[in-house]
Amino acid sequence: MRETINGGHYPGKDSGAVGATGLQEAVVVRDVMQRVAGYLRAIGHEVLEVQENELYQITDASNEFNSDLFVSIHCNAASSSAAP
Repeated sequence: MRETINGGHYPGKDSGAVGATGLQEAVVVRDVMQRVAGYLRAIGHEVLEVQENELYQITDASNEFNSDLFVSIHCNAASSSAAP
């Protein structure tokens, strides 16, 4: 199986949500993307990881890779560091 995993936002260009401590969505989703890709590769899947482009470039790369599945990872932020 071939999957494309998109890490949501582009670090340094579009940070996405930013938490009360300054933690950026782009950084969190990159970590999640890399972990998921590692798990999938470990069970024999082919994985394309993409994050640092515009969405049309990401989807073009996914189509060229001939992906069976495209996943875009996102998360939210809270204004309080005490939020669960």
